[in-house]
Order: sequence, then structure tokens, then C-alpha cells
Amino acid sequence: MTIQQQRIDILRLIGLVSLTGALVFLGVVSVVNRLHFEEPIDGVVWDVGDGAMLASEIEPAGPADRAGILPGDRLLAISGLKIPAEPPDYVDSVLWPLIPGDQATYLVERDGSMVDFSVIIGGRPLDNAIFLYLCLVGAASLVAGVFVLMRRRDLEIGTDDFSGVAVPFFWLSLAFYGITVLYPTREGDPFNQTIYWGDQLARNLLPGLFLYFTLTFPRSKLKFFKQRSAWTVGIFGPGVLLFLSYVALTQVASPWQMTRTSFYQTFDFLNNLDLIYLATTLVAGLLLIVYKYRNTQVPTERRRLTWVIGGLAIGMFPFISV
Repeated sequence: MTIQQQRIDILRLIGLVSLTGALVFLGVVSVVNRLHFEEPIDGVVWDVGDGAMLASEIEPAGPADRAGILPGDRLLAISGLKIPAEPPDYVDSVLWPLIPGDQATYLVERDGSMVDFSVIIGGRPLDNAIFLYLCLVGAASLVAGVFVLMRRRDLEIGTDDFSGVAVPFFWLSLAFYGITVLYPTREGDPFNQTIYWGDQLARNLLPGLFLYFTLTFPRSKLKFFKQRSAWTVGIFGPGVLLFLSYVALTQVASPWQMTRTSFYQTFDFLNNLDLIYLATTLVAGLLLIVYKYRNTQVPTERRRLTWVIGGLAIGMFPFISV
């Protein structure tokens, strides 16, 4: 190996270590923020009926109850923001940027009259059991990715980024760590914005990284590498387009003066595409791994494939159990 190749390899390793360190730092901050985070609530179960958002249940001694809101009241606006007859979680999205203790003005229609109520937003701790489990799985995944990368680095020096086993597995581990640990808690905070976009990027790249890994692990077909450029575009293209769509939506929402309803409808549409893409690639990748396991006769490969299947089972367990 030439001196230039050695320098490139060292720079590549420094870049990967720096990225890992930054992501670990963001993950630690994200976990601490999540454990201390309280979801803003108004103490009302909202339901859509009669062409409006109706208060169906009021929590006794809750924020809305103390303010004077009654069951059957029609919610028209919160702090000047019009509330259409949308799914009930629309109100949650309006409250999300608020902090418990903030004051919000609810414009309510009752018996044909418009009444303003001053609601002091309450807080409710999140259920962190599954989140902490996923954090442990994500951290273990990242440790495994770094371990494999450092152990096999000398064997794969001189190869490009996606030709060996170690680097694809490392990127997959990094993305999985991102979606399990990164959790934004506030809008508008630059630090939480970084966490949000890190999580979004990881979610959009994870399906492609997983599918690529299953195609190349434990060893890929020669035909795959001959047409690798076309395969790479096909595998990662949808995720990149989804991420750019999220970025475009958040950037053009204000310039295009999108209504809040249109924004959330578009956002939900992208989320549905995101879930379909993730589910499709997970199923395809899992079937491919099982197929390779059933058809390989090499003991070492069967053992490695068993580890992968076991890791997938551990990572998917909380979602299946819920």
C-alpha cells in the first residue's frame, strides 16, 4: 500500500471516529432531555364531530377544567391559531412547542356564544421504558459496528467505502443508533433541530443501508459488484428523495404560505411513505438473510448470519410486542 493510500485511510478513519463521537454526544444529550421532558397537555380528550373539534372528556382538576372548559364545547382557535375539524392529534401538534406552565388562549363556542378561556398548559412525563430499551439496543449496535470496523480495517485497507464488510455494517449500526437514541423534544431550539435532522436522516438512510448490507453480507455476488452503481442508486435513491422532501417541506412551508392543515397533511403523507419504504426493505432484507442462511454450507457464514438474525429480533422486539 502506498503512502498516499495510508493517508487516505487515516483521514477516513478520523472522519468516522469524529462522526461517531458527535453522534454519541447528541445521543447522550437526547436521552437526558427525553428523561426530563414533559409532554404539554390541556387535559381534554378532543374528538371530531358536527364539523368541529369537540371536547368529549375533561380531566378533573386538569388545565382545561380549571380554566372552565366543559364537555361539548367546540374549539375554534388556540392563541389565535384556527383549529379545523381535523383528527384529534392535531391539537397535540399545536400544543407540542409549548412548555408546561405556558398560557394559551382557547376560543370556544358554547351555546352559540364565543368565549375565551385562559388555559395554563400542564405537563405529563413520557413513558420511557421502550425508549430506554431501544437506547441500549442502539448503543450495543454502535459498539458492535465500531468493533467490527476496527477489527477488520486492516483487512479492508485500499478498498472503497462499500466494498468490504466492515464499513457497510458500521454505517448501518450508526443509522440504527440514530433512530433509536435521537429524540427531539422542542421546536425552535437549534440543538434540538440538530437532533431532529440527525434522526430524520438516519431514518431515511437506514432502509437502504440495511438492504445494501443484506445484499453484500456475508459475501456478495460478483454480478452485484459489476452493476454496483445502478444498485446503489436504486437502493438509496428513495431514502435520499424522502429526506430532501422533508427538508423542502419545512423550508417552503412559510414562503408558500401553506396552511397548517396542508402542512400536516403533506407531512403525514411523507411519514406514510417513509413507513412503507422502511417496512418493504426490512421484509426484503430479512427474507434475503433467511434465504442465505438456509442455502449456505459454510459454518462461519451460518454463524454470522445467525448473529444478524438474532440482532434483528432484539431490535424489533419492542415494536412487535406493542
